[in-house]
Amino acid sequence: MKNIYISLLLLLTTGLMMGQERYLDPVFSGVNIESNVVYGNNISILTGTPTSIPLVMDVYTPEGDDLTDRPVMLISHTGSFLPPIFNGQANGAKTDSSVVAMAHALTQRGYVVMAFANRLGWLPTSPEQNTRTATLLQAAYRGIQDARSCVRFLRMTVAEQGNPFGISPDRIGIAGIGTGGYIALGSGTLYDFDDLLLDKFIDTETLLPFIDTTIFGNIFGDTDALLCQANTPGFSSEVDFTFNLGGALGDATWLDAGDEREAMIAGVHASNDIFAPFNEGPVIV
Repeated sequence: MKNIYISLLLLLTTGLMMGQERYLDPVFSGVNIESNVVYGNNISILTGTPTSIPLVMDVYTPEGDDLTDRPVMLISHTGSFLPPIFNGQANGAKTDSSVVAMAHALTQRGYVVMAFANRLGWLPTSPEQNTRTATLLQAAYRGIQDARSCVRFLRMTVAEQGNPFGISPDRIGIAGIGTGGYIALGSGTLYDFDDLLLDKFIDTETLLPFIDTTIFGNIFGDTDALLCQANTPGFSSEVDFTFNLGGALGDATWLDAGDEREAMIAGVHASNDIFAPFNEGPVIV
């Protein structure tokens, strides 16, 4: 045990002697924040009446940094796909303390961070299990669409708007906290609509899929449909890296070995989480 502590001390001492390294250490003390930047518009069902709303994000950049090809990390917040208070929690927005803390930590290390808001709303109090399952899955689907719309918007700003955020379009990741973990993992793995035709995604009474693309649009959110407005079509929705702090993957079959579109994944999860089981099992909201 003593040798372990000595080795750790030597490692830390060596790191201090070598100086701080961008992307690993907090080399910037200041952070600039641009709030409520619009990255798209889409149909919200939160009030019960489908309404087009702006999709917004808060942009964090390192103060005093002059690089223009910086890697980007999107952050998706928690909240059970419902607004704060209505979800029984004090959090559930892009300004949550957990989001802000993660955004500052990454930005101070030289990243550009986009803390984005996605569409909310489903029917957790419905007496019908199929309705609860359907509307929750549809909420997650909209969240993935919005994340991908944000990714395409960023690539568009590089190609057509002179790269106002100083980012690299080839180094985009997405991190999800709690509920946002479902969005992050889905954004990095859901590339085939057939993955949404598993038995658990089918209404047990009508035998129809819970997701109908003629209503909700395609899995990228770049086609018009009854409840979907196309956002920034023509640009790639792919991300290079996903990180989840809680949440879960919709199904293990979403992982396709050899599919180059899929992102690298890292995750942290609590083994005693009763709402999103550590190994496998039903999600409880």
